[in-house]
Amino acid sequence: MAKIAEKESNMQKRNFFDYFTEVIGWIQIVASPLLLTGIPGFLIYISNPTITRLIIGIAITLIGLVAGIIFATKIWKKEEQ
Repeated sequence: MAKIAEKESNMQKRNFFDYFTEVIGWIQIVASPLLLTGIPGFLIYISNPTITRLIIGIAITLIGLVAGIIFATKIWKKEEQ
């Protein structure tokens, strides 16, 4: 009986570790397009810091964030199947 409980405990630990590493991978995938759009958005704002350019910079960065989330979620769901 103790071996079964130990085996289930090991499965839970491994499942948590697998889930944790997949979450880290998801975050890394999201970060890539976020950085690729965040840097130009920041540069647009810094070149002439006005409210209009701030909105444009934030909009560009949000596009990258949404694209990263969509891309990472597609990859994650593909891996689960």
